[in-house]
Amino acid sequence: MTSSPSVIRQRRPPISRGAVVACAAVVVCATVPVVLWQLAKFPAPDLGALFNHGSPGATTAPTVEKKVVSSVSIKSPSLTSSVAWIQVLDKASKNLSVQIEKSPRDPALQNRQGLLYLSLGDLSASEQCFANAVALCRSSLSECTARMERDRAAGKMDNCSKELIAASQLTVELSAAHSHLARIYEQKGDRQRVMAELDQLNRDSSFFSGLALGGGKLQTNDGRLSPLESQSLARAETLLRSNRPHEAVSEYRRLAAMNPKLAIPHERIGIVSAMSNDLPGAVQEWEIAAKLDPQSATVQNNLGLAYAQMGVTQAARTAFEKSIDLNPASEEASLNLANLLSADGDVDGAMQVLRNATKHSPTSARAHNNLGSLQSLSGAYHDAIGSYHKALTLDPNMASAHYGMGVALIKTHSYLPAIKELKQALLINPKMQEAQTRIEEAYRLSSRNRS
Repeated sequence: MTSSPSVIRQRRPPISRGAVVACAAVVVCATVPVVLWQLAKFPAPDLGALFNHGSPGATTAPTVEKKVVSSVSIKSPSLTSSVAWIQVLDKASKNLSVQIEKSPRDPALQNRQGLLYLSLGDLSASEQCFANAVALCRSSLSECTARMERDRAAGKMDNCSKELIAASQLTVELSAAHSHLARIYEQKGDRQRVMAELDQLNRDSSFFSGLALGGGKLQTNDGRLSPLESQSLARAETLLRSNRPHEAVSEYRRLAAMNPKLAIPHERIGIVSAMSNDLPGAVQEWEIAAKLDPQSATVQNNLGLAYAQMGVTQAARTAFEKSIDLNPASEEASLNLANLLSADGDVDGAMQVLRNATKHSPTSARAHNNLGSLQSLSGAYHDAIGSYHKALTLDPNMASAHYGMGVALIKTHSYLPAIKELKQALLINPKMQEAQTRIEEAYRLSSRNRS
């Protein structure tokens, strides 16, 4: 490859007040995939509920949302004061511009600046930064591999080792830049450029890994991803988010072949299988993932959902219990186990699971709501009202809690408060026709009492 191109300097476009207000709702972009993996916080893609489930009424069974949960939910900072937050991002961007002026050949700075521009909603400036990072990485890797070859030929293995470390870091930055560019094109709806960018990432990874890493991959002793593996994972994740599941599965299998000790490709293949209603295939992949990562509460929860859907109740219960043991604050596993026990007639056991869930996850509105549903089912209406009240304190817009509260209030002859709750449930969810039926019932009973 040729020597480095001319130095790239980032000229930062001014941000108008109108742009500040316009981008107030923009979500902060996710950080580099490999860093999140190394922190053991790589989130599962937001794929929605994987299994079909009904919506039982509040007086019959708790409404439990069954879904594959992420190990960690990444949330953007609060934007309640949008202008102030944008000003913070703007100031951070200016500070980074100063650093870029001092170190114009640092691709990491370009990647960070690109993320800030993306946070501000400036896709054009963000795209330019990531393109700059790609160009800088390619140039620096070319120089790095040339120096490494010279050091290797001269027998200077210490210098060669330093260049190897530098090359691995540059490869990580290159992967991040390509991945972020693909995300930008995905936001623009340009699927063709998304795939072109991913193809370029794959070519760059293969070429530079062969040079900088001597044809192999950088192995680690702590189970972290190598640069080449992180690139494969980033590519697979982007393919999955781009609604190309078959290609994503192929890339996950490639990653699993590269490193048979990784659980995450099997976990993701299981998700795709479940989405395709191939539950046996999903179970097979998740069982492999569970053996490779026996500490994963998420994998156990997924297994429980699949077993439950297949009617293997005892296996589902065991999996949910393992998930809770591994992570007592696992809201999803607790809700799923309670739902399973309730459907099997063990209402007392289900209520105990939910009581424990409210202790370990006191801010879970759904746990309080589901507990209220079971308390109402068992005739403990006053206890149910207390649980619904806690749920609504945490989530005032939970229609099912308003509905459940209304039903419990009817049972305790508090008709006017019940009507108020039921009307609120109907206001939040106009499709909840059962609420209208209950409102009419409350009016009839109230009139009967007055007469």
